[in-house]
Amino acid sequence: MIGITGASGYLGGRILRSVAAQRPAGQPLIAMTRRLANAAELKHFADDVRQADFAAPETLDLAFRGIDTLLIVSVEGRDEERIRLHRNALQAALARGVRRILYTSFFDVDPNSPSSVARVHRMMEADLMSSDVDWVMLRDGPYADNFAKRVAEAARQDGIFRMAAGEARLPLIGRADLAEAAAAAVLSDRSQVAWRLSGAELLGCAELCAAFSETFGLSVRYEAISDDEQATDLQRQGLRTDLIERRIAYGRAIREGYMTSLTDDFQDLVGRQPMRIRDLLPTLDLGAVRQGVPTNEVKAS
Repeated sequence: MIGITGASGYLGGRILRSVAAQRPAGQPLIAMTRRLANAAELKHFADDVRQADFAAPETLDLAFRGIDTLLIVSVEGRDEERIRLHRNALQAALARGVRRILYTSFFDVDPNSPSSVARVHRMMEADLMSSDVDWVMLRDGPYADNFAKRVAEAARQDGIFRMAAGEARLPLIGRADLAEAAAAAVLSDRSQVAWRLSGAELLGCAELCAAFSETFGLSVRYEAISDDEQATDLQRQGLRTDLIERRIAYGRAIREGYMTSLTDDFQDLVGRQPMRIRDLLPTLDLGAVRQGVPTNEVKAS
């Protein structure tokens, strides 16, 4: 029996649909969600829907009952809270005797990385690797979707995408591809492996902006800024202090080369190359971005 947590989320939902489409006939599939109000939609793809709230460990004992292979989709939130919630899920899975656990981790888990995101995932990986179960790490590359949305916001504003990423070039990959890779890993029998899932190419922020401009007919350019300038921008946007610190540390990790490599892991898992940015961009929901419409005439959705 396969269980997938976070099945009503963007990534978890895509993974669920992909597993449902590819699973062998008769393979039981359980969708898990924090709120059972989402159950009706999930029942189209799973044999059962169970509540699994990492903040309420009492829900996890029932959620994980009978599960042989469990995909734990990492949660969002403050760093220490994420660590606690991931541990809740892992401890409940181990107590229930789950034999194989997959975890959606992050491309950068280097102990020398300044990124707090790296630390969150590194700690969960360490806990999982030290357990007695078969484990699989899905080290997702930087989300192309998130970068593209920020570029789209810049295009709608003043046409300048500002980030403290320097001239680093990133292996951006779409969430749809990451979901397909996760589904392939769930349905395979390989364990004790860490898949480092990069995109097909390395792109700097200037190149991403150029691809965006070409795709949508909107002019946007990249401006490399300092950490202090980035912090000021984020403060102006009203972000919490911890989120600002996370973004600044993330930018440092980018500049210092912790996310600037390509791998063949996606192709090894899925059997094809991940989508290139120019092919991916038209498929993304980026709000009111339409080809041929001047930036100052596009209304933010």
